[in-house]
Amino acid sequence: MTSSIAPETALTRRERQRQLNPLRYHAMINPARIPEPVHFEPGPKRLSATALLLGLGSLLVGFTIIAPIAALVFGVIALGREPAHAALSAWGIATGVVFGAIWAVLTPTILVALFG
Repeated sequence: MTSSIAPETALTRRERQRQLNPLRYHAMINPARIPEPVHFEPGPKRLSATALLLGLGSLLVGFTIIAPIAALVFGVIALGREPAHAALSAWGIATGVVFGAIWAVLTPTILVALFG
């Protein structure tokens, strides 16, 4: 009786590599031109840093109420546009809200104390 199973053909080393990694050894791809992985750096953190600086600056000029509101606006915008720097945005929002609230309470008290 003869066996009905076909004998296996011997694969060359390159053919085995093509089976293991078909993209690297594709006929249309030159293995020397496969790009190396690139390290990704997050974009600039301008909005987040602006929110934080305005939030901290509202400690000094919060009585104008412009700095705390600007810190809040810049922080919310930065959360959407710069997710990699969410911590700076969150701190900018927090400091703007806290110092804005402090000045919202202190300003009328100071005005009443000064002008009676």
